[in-house]
Amino acid sequence: MTYQERNAEGPPVGEPPFDLLTPKKVRETLDRGSLGWDITVARLCGDYLTLWERNKELEAVMAHDSGVEGARESYD
Repeated sequence: MTYQERNAEGPPVGEPPFDLLTPKKVRETLDRGSLGWDITVARLCGDYLTLWERNKELEAVMAHDSGVEGARESYD
């Protein structure tokens, strides 16, 4: 079954059946650090946090450029 077939009726409604990743959860995972995972987990967590911040920058730029009220004024 393809992705399109699984989602042909639209996105699922209601609460997700599992916890979604959030920056807070990823930072907590990095802070624990003694989980016995290899360096790949630390690298992926770092990449996730970097992308999260970059996405926020992109949202600010796009909101500012489109003239959306309440757009973030500070971006590089």
